[in-house]
Amino acid sequence: MWQKQKYPQAELLFQKAVDLNPSDAQSLNGLGWSQFNQGKVDQAEKTFERVLVIDPAHAAALNGLGWICHGRDQWEKAIEHWEKAVHSTPNATAALNGLATVYMTHGKYDKALKVYERWLKVEPDSQQVKAGLTKARAGLNHDKGNDH
Repeated sequence: MWQKQKYPQAELLFQKAVDLNPSDAQSLNGLGWSQFNQGKVDQAEKTFERVLVIDPAHAAALNGLGWICHGRDQWEKAIEHWEKAVHSTPNATAALNGLATVYMTHGKYDKALKVYERWLKVEPDSQQVKAGLTKARAGLNHDKGNDH
């Protein structure tokens, strides 16, 4: 159901799995993402926090909290969540995407460039990453051109 983007059905199935095994971080994470993708942000936040009680370094749950904070314009908190995700799982491309997005949005091109470079090591053929690198470099060059 999740892969078919049938999130209400996925939520029900993940909830059944959680009911059977409340300490299953993966089922809880799936539940959180099913809720998030339906716009049930407050529920998703609580669910992701439950995942972190079980597994404090769970990259996908940290990523979810990062996107929730980003959506609330709490970008410093979003960065904290994404940095923790990448620290625990260096190839957490979803968290790298979040970091790059927030840095680009706020004109932190130097930081975005470093994130894109880290991400490129994980996905060297990604057109999204290559395009992001180009935009970050352009933003950095634009900023340097305005410094004189």
